[in-house]
Amino acid sequence: MSETIIPVNSRLRKQALLWGIIVAVVGAGGLLVLVVYLEDLTASPQLVPQPAYLRFLAEAGIMVPAFSLAGLLSYLALKISRSGQYPPPGMQVLRDTQIRTGRAARHAARICLLSAIVVVLCGIGMGLIMNWLLAEPSRPSPRPLWQSSAFAQPSVGVRHSTGRKV
Repeated sequence: MSETIIPVNSRLRKQALLWGIIVAVVGAGGLLVLVVYLEDLTASPQLVPQPAYLRFLAEAGIMVPAFSLAGLLSYLALKISRSGQYPPPGMQVLRDTQIRTGRAARHAARICLLSAIVVVLCGIGMGLIMNWLLAEPSRPSPRPLWQSSAFAQPSVGVRHSTGRKV
């Protein structure tokens, strides 16, 4: 039985490299903006409620790409299941790829579908965490456990390096 191999598409490889560089630059810029924003927050200790549009943008900034990736993975899983081969007919590849059929193709479709489910759950979770982080607290948060009186050390007769008794 001859093994069918789909040849590499060098133009697609160059496009993927370019998109990878663009995503890395945009991600680094986003991290820089986040660091500046967090420094501004720590400079002003008073609690300022975040506007609703900021919370929406933060959630959308996480959930839209996650749902898009999940949709792409689900579409790929559907195409693999219908065609019975991976990569599906007409799909371009970044490297020389052997066509898998039968059980191996079904396994690839299941992996794509499972990955889509994980990406959706992670996107929802990160969106909820972002909403929680940006929400105005309705009541003050309790002291951390390490500051609790249950863990307080008795300081009877302890002297600091300054010589004063505590």
